[in-house]
Amino acid sequence: MTERVRVRLTGTSATMLATLYGRALDAESAAPILGDPLAQAIVARIDIDFDRFGLSRDEVVSVAIRGLYLDRATSDLLAGMPDAAVLHLGCGLDTRPWRVDPTARHRWYEVDLPEVVELRRLLLPDRAGVHRIATSVTAPGWLADVPASQPVVVVAEGVVQYLARADLIRLLQGIVVRFPRGGIAFDAWSPLGAWLGRFERTIRVTRARLGGWGLADPRELEVPGLRLVSVLDLLDVPETVRFTLPTRVLVSLMRRVAPLRRIGMILRYEFGEASSGVG
Repeated sequence: MTERVRVRLTGTSATMLATLYGRALDAESAAPILGDPLAQAIVARIDIDFDRFGLSRDEVVSVAIRGLYLDRATSDLLAGMPDAAVLHLGCGLDTRPWRVDPTARHRWYEVDLPEVVELRRLLLPDRAGVHRIATSVTAPGWLADVPASQPVVVVAEGVVQYLARADLIRLLQGIVVRFPRGGIAFDAWSPLGAWLGRFERTIRVTRARLGGWGLADPRELEVPGLRLVSVLDLLDVPETVRFTLPTRVLVSLMRRVAPLRRIGMILRYEFGEASSGVG
């Protein structure tokens, strides 16, 4: 019998366990949205009470939708940059390299806190081309560990919500300055979404600290050289039909009001000679 791994994370790092559990529950469903069997295998090896997160069916659907569309954004960016390095920021226990399946030419860098990187070592299989950087994404200097001679694809899921706005701006500036060309994809909340996020059970259970801000206009993050390419409102995707009936009714109403429709977004930015902004 495989020995189970005890995990005693608290705060922001612990929220990754709820996300992992949501992906595992999606994979167990009759018709998965994301379909991540490796998440199931990881959950089976972790010695904690996942029920404490109290994930509802709608929360599981939300986790799967977010993962699916960030996978697609990552794949699209990699298709346009076949020699790019990938910065997987705040990777947690995400199995994205297995879901996206990059080519041998794509060097993949997983970036997270030392205790999280150690958990990845214990719980995830090794994969060729994947490198681990044990640090906070906001720590100074770590970008120097990634060769600057090639394009870069940056993906972050459930990360920017926990960063101070100034720290995110500095990180974006550092990426744009260091690399010749690249694309960046991440999920973000509107100001209303940021306010509502404080009441999520996962936040309360883990005692995570949110950044306390949201984006009224995604162009606010266009540091010099960085251009907004696309905004995907997560309430508009077809997979929302998988929500429970009360939530589907609520989503239908929210789509009709602009500030409510943009409560959660997948944002894509590009920089460098091949970048082009939204019209």
